[in-house]
Amino acid sequence: MQDCATVADLLMQFGPPHHKVPQDGFEIWHYPLGIESGMVYSIHVSVWPDQNRQTYLYFEPASENAPTRRPRALLKKTILALVALALIGNLAIYQYLKPDWQRARFEKNLKHRITPEELRTWALGILQTYGTHKQHDNAHITNSHPALDGLFQNPPTVWWYSESPPDTEFVRVTYGGGGFGHFGVEIGPTNRAQPSSSDARKYSSWAPGIYFFNGQ
Repeated sequence: MQDCATVADLLMQFGPPHHKVPQDGFEIWHYPLGIESGMVYSIHVSVWPDQNRQTYLYFEPASENAPTRRPRALLKKTILALVALALIGNLAIYQYLKPDWQRARFEKNLKHRITPEELRTWALGILQTYGTHKQHDNAHITNSHPALDGLFQNPPTVWWYSESPPDTEFVRVTYGGGGFGHFGVEIGPTNRAQPSSSDARKYSSWAPGIYFFNGQ
């Protein structure tokens, strides 16, 4: 502060004072520093109309009722720390709840990405390929449709199931696993009837032969 040539320089570098105390012909500007070891410290600057100034350190015992004045830099650091903690907390909550949100919005998000007939065209291609494998009643498929990716934190598993009267052959796309349960979509020809729901797994229709499921 001693190096400031004018009052304008003082204001530019250190900002306005916390408060001003009028005196006979001049003012004393107070810049509080805070409380340390029971003492209140502040910088006092006497400002005269002719720009003359005197800067000195002022301190006095802190009274029990005197408020603690923290330096602005410390206040800013405290606010930034609190904001950072809040962001970290929100991120942790988001990561914890993210699977449930993705599961709840799965049907809506899939419908925004692809039409039922586009999905069926992809599934029928798989059925035509694996339908000739009569020695197997199911097979794991690795060529998932791009629209099925990114709907859950883990990629889906895709299986082909052969015809098992009265059910037709179909493709099942499954997300989740373990204690979280499973959800997804089954795609078959238009004449495939909706599977029966149970306490463990609920089915709902998207289009003829295409059904969402949710449960175990």
